[in-house]
Amino acid sequence: MEKNAKWWIEVAVIIIVFVIGFIGNIFVLIIVHKKNATKTIHGIFVTCLAIADLVLLCFDSFVSILDKFDITSEVFRCTVHLTVVTTGYNAGLFTIASMAVHRYRIVTHPWRPKLKLKGAIIWVSLIWLAAFILVIPLIVVNKLTENGCEEVWPTLGHRQAYTASLMTIQYIVPLLVTAICYIRIWLF
Repeated sequence: MEKNAKWWIEVAVIIIVFVIGFIGNIFVLIIVHKKNATKTIHGIFVTCLAIADLVLLCFDSFVSILDKFDITSEVFRCTVHLTVVTTGYNAGLFTIASMAVHRYRIVTHPWRPKLKLKGAIIWVSLIWLAAFILVIPLIVVNKLTENGCEEVWPTLGHRQAYTASLMTIQYIVPLLVTAICYIRIWLF
């Protein structure tokens, strides 16, 4: 298979994004660890966000490069890749919303009891659990067919309900939570 200029540019962009993202997130993890920030609530959230980014970056970039060389296993893509990437993506979004909630509580209610380190670790664990639970329906309905990996839902209604729920939980709720928290901080 002959590779044209567009193909090489796409491969280069994937590699550049991967290298910059990987180095950046590794630096974040090193700095948080060196500054003992993993003993702070903010450090826990930043670590969680960096790990979610790394999960997404490593799996998605890896599969994108394999795709470019026509090496990707459909079984891997249909099972592991989709599950891990969607879980990492959800965890990142939920972490950003959680950071907004935490900042809101600290700024607007400074005299209330603060979140403890143990509570933050439990919170982050619940973020990852929720991120994975949202993917379970996809794990169940993704099937390898002659056309590749497809979602085989019992009915169109099930597919639409899941898509609407996922969009609401994955995008709309974190966006609203983050926006409301920062607007309330601004108005405080």
